[in-house]
Amino acid sequence: MRNLSTSKAALLVGAGLVSFAVQATAQADDTIQLAPLSVTATKLELPKEKSTTALQVISAQELSDAGVTKMTDLGRIVPGLMINKQSNNAYTSFSMRGVFSADYYNPSVVVYVDGVAQDQNFSDRVLMNVERIEVLRGPQGSLYGKNAHGGVINIITKAPNNDVAGQVKTRYSSLERSLEAGVSTPLIKDTLYASLTARGFSGGGEADNSATGEKEVDDKRSRHLSTQFRFAPKDGPFDATLGYQHDREHFEDVFYNESGWKEKVATSTIGDRGDRTSDALSLNANYNFGEFKLTSVTGYQKRDMNRILMRRQNEDQEVISQELRLSYKPTDGALSGLVGVYSDQTDYERDAVSFFSGNAYMTEVTQNSFAVFGEGVFDVTDRLALSAGGRYSKDKSDFDFVENGGLTLNRDESWTTFTPKVGGTYKWTDQFNQYVTINRGYKPGGFNRTATNTAAEVPYDPEYSWNYETGLRSDLFDGKLKLDASAYYIDIKDMQLYRGVGGQQVLRNVGDSTSMGIEFSAVAHPLQNLEVMAGLGLNRSELETSNNLDGNKTPYTPKVKANLGIQYYLETQSLPGTFIPRVDVNYYGKSHLDVDNNYSQSAYTLVDLRLGYEWNNLNFALFAQNVFDKDYKVYQSGASYIQVGDGRNVGLELSYAF
Repeated sequence: MRNLSTSKAALLVGAGLVSFAVQATAQADDTIQLAPLSVTATKLELPKEKSTTALQVISAQELSDAGVTKMTDLGRIVPGLMINKQSNNAYTSFSMRGVFSADYYNPSVVVYVDGVAQDQNFSDRVLMNVERIEVLRGPQGSLYGKNAHGGVINIITKAPNNDVAGQVKTRYSSLERSLEAGVSTPLIKDTLYASLTARGFSGGGEADNSATGEKEVDDKRSRHLSTQFRFAPKDGPFDATLGYQHDREHFEDVFYNESGWKEKVATSTIGDRGDRTSDALSLNANYNFGEFKLTSVTGYQKRDMNRILMRRQNEDQEVISQELRLSYKPTDGALSGLVGVYSDQTDYERDAVSFFSGNAYMTEVTQNSFAVFGEGVFDVTDRLALSAGGRYSKDKSDFDFVENGGLTLNRDESWTTFTPKVGGTYKWTDQFNQYVTINRGYKPGGFNRTATNTAAEVPYDPEYSWNYETGLRSDLFDGKLKLDASAYYIDIKDMQLYRGVGGQQVLRNVGDSTSMGIEFSAVAHPLQNLEVMAGLGLNRSELETSNNLDGNKTPYTPKVKANLGIQYYLETQSLPGTFIPRVDVNYYGKSHLDVDNNYSQSAYTLVDLRLGYEWNNLNFALFAQNVFDKDYKVYQSGASYIQVGDGRNVGLELSYAF
């Protein structure tokens, strides 16, 4: 096992070698001049070369080309990111760079939509009306309101404006059927605008149950409605958007055992089915005055889930949040930055029946979070910029548990912490830029919401990390090759993971862990109509504890994760429009599925094919996902609680935009 000092030394040596290589390459050709790219994901709206965050921006067109239609698809095109359902469609887990969050209720990767941190149930949603997605790796506590220990997925939707625009899209395949439509229009020209989006979906149908004789039992149906009203007088300093979103979903899941998971045949009468309804309101307001910008983001989200897993397992949750942020960007000055305050309250209620005693019980958890955060960037020279930031967080959790004819538990805990960040960027040439950052991450403690014994009264402590990272960005050959590379080392203390088997699991601080790796991503245009996208993530993460877990690998973190996409734009004389054939190959190295490393998924490769056709506003595509119908696990807790990824999915997609 490598120790901390050795790993840091290796990382610094690697950074030095990268820097030397950059200088040598730059000296060989320094004639290319490129326009600067502005980055808004860091909230500072600075040129990309001044960002100390590993950042990937994915446009709506790139999502469509890659066939990314829902949140869980993002892991296919983002190095170092894994998103899988955790026991059923209601729960989803994130792993980014070995920072894995087993706790669905307190994820290490936070999803934002138009500035509002989302309820956890958004993590398995379909992506609609998206303008772009920004993926930020590493802790983001000094820039974002809600604390983000492992990273941020920031989704920006299309804002309505003076243009009347819309789209109708349908998708029909062996595993899904969907229809969606959206329209945006001005209500008062140059002042008030609105948009409306709706979608219906049905899918599933891969699993059979030999115990009950049922066929295609893994059913899923959903419907969605969202609307926006935007008040933004032309050339005025004020811009405010009021948004509403409603989702309703029905899901049915089955569990496989070791002998039946590859054939997708369940042998148990235990099923998991439920209905989930969620509503969300948001208000995002901005006021620009000179070199300052004041932003207020208010969010309200309510989720109700009625679920049967052998017995009743219902839960409701309400979240209200408020962020107030002031940013400063001078027209001619060396210092820019932001400061902000954030607070939220989460009220959770679980109305269920114990698997073991058969008694009904009620769990209530109230969490309150408050934070002050900020970050500044100082231009030392036209090439060198230094940054520093930090976050003060205070979190409090109140826990109540009452079981009919059984236990009564009551307890509260609170935690406070300060997490600093320092970094710098250096522009070696107009084509090469390097950044270095040191950042402390924090994930608050809490109580087990699903435990039904005295273990529930014992809180788990916060999880902390120190993150060390250096990265290189390059834009070569007049934009024909864009290459990003990074190396990181993460030292995690008091990692929060589940212990026990399904139905009896409790969150505990299992010990420390380390994660180190390198990531590469590239976009190339070697020929005029040919585009190649590639990504590679290499990771080594393991636990460091004083018990039998020492040396175990972090769950859901493959050593190797790679993606390659190739597409070609073909125009013919016989037909108008453009044909776009595309192939995607995704490789996942071996990963473990539990903290004890008793269960694992061996390395596997998924291949997707797509043939698109674009003519004016009409788009048509034939697609085949998981072409070779590869079987692979996405979750396992015990020998009889296995869930798997989607099999082969062949279908067509048709859309019309105006």
